[in-house]
Amino acid sequence: MKMPLFIVDIEIQYHPRSRKEWMYFAATVVSLVLCCFIAYYTVVYLKSEIKKEKIEGKKVEIRFEGQEKKTVTVKEALDAIREHLNK
Repeated sequence: MKMPLFIVDIEIQYHPRSRKEWMYFAATVVSLVLCCFIAYYTVVYLKSEIKKEKIEGKKVEIRFEGQEKKTVTVKEALDAIREHLNK
């Protein structure tokens, strides 16, 4: 089959493939898509874990009425605030 493209003629030839070759091709494409999908979500998961670790690792100062200041992590501070409000 010839197709004219501006000044150049492009000739396309169809090479018949067996069912086995098409299955290998389809499996390769599916494998590549799955690998990209897994890699993307792994990067997203690791990024969120690193961000969460940075937030939880930070130290804050907290002082309730009648108590001295304490330096604790963000998670511990939120737990202490919840306990204080639930009393």
